[in-house]
Amino acid sequence: MSRSQYLRRVLHRDQNPVSARVFEEQAGSLFLSPNTPDQGIDVYSLDPALSEITNSNEYMQDDRVSHSRSIIDDSIEIQDKKVDSLKSQGILQPPKGPGDTILSLRTKEDLKQYVAAAKGFQAFFIRQRHSYSPLTITYELFETLLLEKNVSPQFRDYVLYMGEREREVEMLSFCFGEFPWIFVTPSRLAQQRIDGYASCRHEGLEFNPFEIHLLLLDTAMANWRHYLIDLAAETDQHAAQSLGASPDDQGPINMADCGERQALMILDGKLQNAAIAIKSTIENVRAHLDCHRLLREGVSEVKEPAGGFIVSDLMEQLKELDTLVLRVDALRARLQGITSLVSSFLELNNGFALQSLAKDSGRENEEMRKLSERMHALTEKGTQDAAAIKVLTILTLIYLPATVVSNFFSTSFVNLQTSPGMSNHVVVSGDWWIFVAASVPLTLLTLYTWWVEEAVLLVQGLAQYNLERKYDLRPICPEYGLEK
Repeated sequence: MSRSQYLRRVLHRDQNPVSARVFEEQAGSLFLSPNTPDQGIDVYSLDPALSEITNSNEYMQDDRVSHSRSIIDDSIEIQDKKVDSLKSQGILQPPKGPGDTILSLRTKEDLKQYVAAAKGFQAFFIRQRHSYSPLTITYELFETLLLEKNVSPQFRDYVLYMGEREREVEMLSFCFGEFPWIFVTPSRLAQQRIDGYASCRHEGLEFNPFEIHLLLLDTAMANWRHYLIDLAAETDQHAAQSLGASPDDQGPINMADCGERQALMILDGKLQNAAIAIKSTIENVRAHLDCHRLLREGVSEVKEPAGGFIVSDLMEQLKELDTLVLRVDALRARLQGITSLVSSFLELNNGFALQSLAKDSGRENEEMRKLSERMHALTEKGTQDAAAIKVLTILTLIYLPATVVSNFFSTSFVNLQTSPGMSNHVVVSGDWWIFVAASVPLTLLTLYTWWVEEAVLLVQGLAQYNLERKYDLRPICPEYGLEK
């Protein structure tokens, strides 16, 4: 094997080792188990009278295609007998759905016999119950299809992420090559169009692979038009909500309703995915154009009467796809403007909220200031009352001993004496010195006792303060003003 042949096989046929490893890991979630009753491949029914090889693209026939056609033409009689045998044995059973031209191949033996008996246009349909379910085919039947139809192993990369999955996965198409028609999970509209095109066998019309590509591309483009219309309506709804709001939240629409940043992000993701898909479709159309022009080189218009029709349709599809791209770009630009407006509104709304909080804080500070002034006035009044109480206490300490002495002796040291013809006058008893001698020492003793008690409390407070500083404890004598 030459180096060029090796590179061609590795790059255009063999599956990448990394992709092959991932494919083996995903096979369990990609295909059904062997004993599942609904598994199988759908194909068009065999009809020897309608399955003549009528490929009109003479410019696509190389030596291998011509050789294959000669082999099949020589074995038509043998294949007709195989068809009758398959039908008599009941190997080809119709599916549960409507339609008499679709058959389901359940086993690899059925598939091998069908491939050997079928002639001309062949199409294989691999179904899927829904977007996140496994393909309705077993791994063994899928590998048999690739082997019997000589399909490149790179086709596995195309179906790698079409089974069970938690999210959508972007996929790239494999390299160009000559493969049979294998449709994986076609839409209902695409299936109807393919069936309608395949029914042309009854009229003996010729098949052109580019015509099938035109049908599929037109089907996809028709879906994109309506999808973009829905995205435009959703964008208009967000625009109306944003224009109806105001930063100070005084508009007819609440800022909480127009500030759905998650919804805007999801919508932008949809537009981005649409742009990627449409641009990828544009590249596919251009690849078809290049391939068609390459194959038409050296072919006369008599042999290829539909070439201009295909080229003109592909060019029209390119123009429409370019228009769709412009539409998506316009929607994304508008959505970015809406997102910027909402962001600005939210920032301004935050400013208004902070301003309102500042006003509330100012009012609270003013109330706290007034409360502090009232507390200060109450503190001053309490201080004055405490001073007055202290004075009263001292006076009580001074006069209380004398009162006690006077009551103890029950003696009137000062009396009023009335003389005839004269007014009342004060007369001091001769024992007055007893009152002085008893009350003065007792008063001094009382004051001394009070002073000693205050000194003892002060010393205890200082000791407690030093202890708290040493062990970092809370003060227990705050009445002395001793703080940490």
